[in-house]
Amino acid sequence: GCQRMVEDWEKILQVHSLVLSPHEEQEAWLKYASLCRKAGQQDPSHKTLIMLLGQNPSEDPSEPLPFGPSPQVAYAYAKHLWMGNQKDVAFTKLHEFVDSILHPQVRNMNSEDLEMHSELNSLLAKCYLRLGMWQEELEGVTASSIPAVLHCYTAATQHDPNWYKAWHAWACMNFEAVLHHVEEDPIQWKPYCVAA
Repeated sequence: GCQRMVEDWEKILQVHSLVLSPHEEQEAWLKYASLCRKAGQQDPSHKTLIMLLGQNPSEDPSEPLPFGPSPQVAYAYAKHLWMGNQKDVAFTKLHEFVDSILHPQVRNMNSEDLEMHSELNSLLAKCYLRLGMWQEELEGVTASSIPAVLHCYTAATQHDPNWYKAWHAWACMNFEAVLHHVEEDPIQWKPYCVAA
């Protein structure tokens, strides 16, 4: 299934590249990189993302993810790092990208460009959702991780209030938080529990 799709996409993009530059067809190249990543083909995914970024972020790991021609490429690169078992690096890089580049960009954006503002808010919601998911996977559900994960999910719902995935993750984490606290100290929660 996925392997065949990768080969088909590669052929289609090679033909398209005769007429369009990769930056003109960035969405298709990002889809191709995603298919490669999901098929376990890290090399073509990495090469595609480097081509779109215009540089190789792994050459200077101390630098933040480049904004490049599009912030969607930096987000895709962070997901590539995660799938390549560089989970701590991916989490840190995406966190830095959101805090130092993407969030300030949205905050300082001219309100007249509504389409770009909406696009960046949607991307910011995706980044926050991913950060919450990654933090939950890295640390589990603990008393110290719950507030940070909930913060990420809340931020995702604020940047895209109509996005089901963000609200679902937020609700599930709240449920997990209650379960965690009930298991930690059941006596404290007994007055709030009603027998079914």
